[in-house]
Amino acid sequence: MYFPETATAPANVSNSVKVEAHATDWTVTGDGTAQPANKGVVLVAKGTTIPFTSVSGLHTVTRNGQKEGDDLTQGSTKNVTFNDAGQFKITCDYHVDMLAYVFVQ
Repeated sequence: MYFPETATAPANVSNSVKVEAHATDWTVTGDGTAQPANKGVVLVAKGTTIPFTSVSGLHTVTRNGQKEGDDLTQGSTKNVTFNDAGQFKITCDYHVDMLAYVFVQ
C-alpha cells in the first residue's frame, strides 16, 4: 500500500478530535465527523490534546517516526498533546497500513 509523505491541511480548525485504533486502522473524528479509515486529516491549534483509544488490538502511536511512550493496549487511551506547529504523520509500528495526519497551527 502507498502512503503519501505529505497531505493537505483542512481549511478549518477542529475543536474536538479523537482517534480510534481498530484492528488495522486509525479512524479520525473531527468535530463529530468520522473520516474514512486510514485517510484521516485534521487541523488543530497548538496545545491541543488528542485522545488515541485502542478499540481493538495492540498499537503504537508513532508521530513522525517517534513512538509516543508505551504501547496502546485494547481498551486503553493515550492522550497526545501537539505543542508545536507543523505536520505530523501518525502511524503504528505493528500495523503498516495505519495512517493519519494531524496539522497544527
